[in-house]
Amino acid sequence: MKPETFDAYWEGTLKVILPQLKALHPNVELAPAAKDLVLSNYNAAKGVQKAINGKDHEKLFDRHKIASLITHAIIKVQPLIISVATQSKSNSTTLEIKNEIFAYNISLNILWSMFIDKLGRDAETSHLVPLMRTGKIQIPDCNHGNFKKNLITSFYHIRWPRSEDGFNFLLMAKNYFMLENYNLVYYKVEDFANKHKI
Repeated sequence: MKPETFDAYWEGTLKVILPQLKALHPNVELAPAAKDLVLSNYNAAKGVQKAINGKDHEKLFDRHKIASLITHAIIKVQPLIISVATQSKSNSTTLEIKNEIFAYNISLNILWSMFIDKLGRDAETSHLVPLMRTGKIQIPDCNHGNFKKNLITSFYHIRWPRSEDGFNFLLMAKNYFMLENYNLVYYKVEDFANKHKI
C-alpha cells in the first residue's frame, strides 16, 4: 500500500473515531510516531507473510490480507493512548479497547473502498456500486452479541497470546472475506427488491 493511500485511510478513520473516544476521555491521543510505526509494522509483516506463503514480493496483496495486516499492526503498536499525566481510572470498556475499535474501523474502510472499486470494474456487478456507496457495510447478526462486538473483542484477546504472536493473519483475512461476501449477497438482494417492488 502506498504511503499516501495509507495516510488517507488513517486520517479518514481517525477523523471519525478520535472525537468519539475523546468524548469518553478528553486526553485520548496518538502516541508519538504512531502512524509511521503502524505502517512500518504493516510493511514488515507483509514481507514476512509473502516470504512464508511463497508470494512474489512485487505482486499485490488482496484487500482481505491488507485489512488483516493493518488490523495486526494497529493491535501490535497500540497507537491510541491516554497521556500518562492525565490518566485516571475509567470503567469504560470502550476506552480499554480503543485501539481494537480503531483497527476494526480502518480495516473495514480499506476493505469496503477496495471492494467497491473492484465491483465497479466488473460489468456484472458495477450496477451495485451506487447502492453500496449510499448504503454502508452490513454487519451480520450473531447468536451471541453482534459480529462487530465479537470481532473487536477477539482483537482485544490477541494482546495476550499464548505464543509470541497469536495473530493468525490468514484466519482474519478469511473473516474479512466472509464479511465482504455477506455484503455482496445483501446488496444483490436489495438491488433485486428495488427493481421488483410490488
